[in-house]
Order: sequence, then structure tokens, then C-alpha cells
Amino acid sequence: MKLYILFIYCFLGLAFTAAPAVHASSVPYSIDHIEDYLNDATYFNGWSAVDNVEFTGTWQYTVIATDSGNRAWISDDGNTVFVSDVTSNFGTFRNFNFDTTVIDFQDWDGPYDVVLDSYTNNNYFELYRLTSASNTLSYLSTPVTLSAGTIIVGFNDNGFPTNEDRDFDDLIVAFTPVGGSLSPVNPIPEPGTMLLLGLGLVGMAGVGRKRFERTP
Repeated sequence: MKLYILFIYCFLGLAFTAAPAVHASSVPYSIDHIEDYLNDATYFNGWSAVDNVEFTGTWQYTVIATDSGNRAWISDDGNTVFVSDVTSNFGTFRNFNFDTTVIDFQDWDGPYDVVLDSYTNNNYFELYRLTSASNTLSYLSTPVTLSAGTIIVGFNDNGFPTNEDRDFDDLIVAFTPVGGSLSPVNPIPEPGTMLLLGLGLVGMAGVGRKRFERTP
């Protein structure tokens, strides 16, 4: 009897040991907000928010994170490409030409067909630019390192004005140009940058005042 029980324990131990790693469980979940994810120094080394963008030309894109409780997906040229609960191709880049095809984001209970092309602050997307290359996103099925200048797009699965779940992390997508460009790009100054600018202006005003007072 004891040998039988021992055999069962050994079999279970081998079964768990032999089980393959599941990448889906490694993809960051419960991010709270896309900026919490971008502030994680394990993966990222600097970013700035971006406003008023128009994509042109050819880009590569891939999903790098998700926090969707609902099923969200991306379609381009009418084909479903990335789905939030199928992470096996997260990290695999796909070429896309903004001049000839349409890329849209959807959620199973809405919104539907939310197109990413020209972008101004809205209830569906937030955009960020990496100011430094990322570290390797080793949790992905296909690990990637993102270069400085990569545009990070956060999709919000319930982008209505009354919605409080404005986390923009339901599908987080990296876009890198392949002969494409953004026009125009207006980085949103961070509070620290605005403070330094203000101090600089005050300093210049003080210098100018002293020079004026010394003038005979």
C-alpha cells in the first residue's frame, strides 16, 4: 500500500515538473492604468505623453500587454489579428500601411470599429512615445526590445464620457515606423518640464530687470 501511494506521489511530481510554461499567465494583468505599466523600471526607461497625431505610411505593431476583463481585439484590413485572451502572438510584429488600410480596435460588448489614424485626446486611446529604448519584454511569447521613439497606444474598452474605467490598458500596443511617420507630434509637457520652464522665464525676467535698473 505504501509503495502504491509513493508511486502516485512520484507520478504527480513528474507531471507537474514536465508541464510547459504558460506565457499567457505571464503577460502583465491588473495594471490599473497604462502609465503604471510604463513606469515599471523592469521594462521601461522613459516616456512622454503625445497628443494630436496623424499616422502615415508603413508601421509595424504588436500587442505587448493587456488588462481586459472583456475580450478585446484588433482588426486590420478586415481581419482579426490580436485578441486579448490569445497571447501566443503577443510580441510578434505585423506590418501595416496607414495610407491604404484601416486598423480598428473593438470590445466584445462595445465599442466597435474604433479607428486609430488621426488622433487627438479622446475617450478610447492614449498615446505615449518612448524617450529611451526599453528593456527586453521577456514575459512575451516572443520577447522584444522596443527602440526609442516607439509609440505606445493604450486602448480603453469602454470609452464613453461617463465611464470611470479610464485605464487605457485593455490592449497596449507598440508601433514602430517602417518608412512611416507621425505628423504632427505635440509632446505633452510633464509637470517637471513646465516647472523648469517657468523658473527659467522668471530668471530671465529678473536679469532683464537688473539690467534696466543699472541703465543710467
